[in-house]
Amino acid sequence: MLSLREVCVSYGPVAVLKGITLKVEEGEVVTLIGANGAGKTTTLMAVSGIVGCQSGTITFCGEELRGLPPHRIVEKGICHVPEGRRIFPRLSVLENLQMGAYLHRNAHNTSEAVDHVYSLFPILQSRRDQLGGTLSGGEQQMLAIGRALMLKPKLLILDEPSLGLSPLVVEKVFEMIQKVSKEGTTIFLVEQNARSALALADRGYVIETGQIVLSDRADRLMENRQVQSAYLGSA
Repeated sequence: MLSLREVCVSYGPVAVLKGITLKVEEGEVVTLIGANGAGKTTTLMAVSGIVGCQSGTITFCGEELRGLPPHRIVEKGICHVPEGRRIFPRLSVLENLQMGAYLHRNAHNTSEAVDHVYSLFPILQSRRDQLGGTLSGGEQQMLAIGRALMLKPKLLILDEPSLGLSPLVVEKVFEMIQKVSKEGTTIFLVEQNARSALALADRGYVIETGQIVLSDRADRLMENRQVQSAYLGSA
């Protein structure tokens, strides 16, 4: 479904991605783990067209994405939930969701999409008239994911969904992500909480200083001593 081959990205003179190659197959949950500054978020932004690539290819369902503006990439079926959630704090929960449905051409499709999001995240239905900025951190994360799901994406990109959340809320958010996956949405996940990410994922990649240094099934990466020492807090 998604394939990156030898992707290089620089910010000015600083090379951030140095030939990234990875793939995400349809129906999978694939996670990219690594230390802060390793290039995880930049990888996601390259896929979404937020940053440009100096070289390499990014293909999605056989089509080249490199060079397309972000809104065209969304039209292809990729939705990106950024780090920090970035909901609209002065809009209600329902209005936030409706903002995510801007590609729908009629109100019926939007209404169906809202009902689907409410079925996944019932708490959002009970908060539908509440301003987004007054929600808890976990509820805002659910709203951000729900807003992305309004377009029924083929690929959902999640950047640090557990950031700033308590352990109990993190567990709930990951349960919701698993629920979305079981409905058939392919997921590409960047997450600082490597243990939770690998427990959820089918496969994983480890990135260090802009390069992929390990890739394997998620369960095998959990057992890898290098991964345990560096990212799981055990040896």
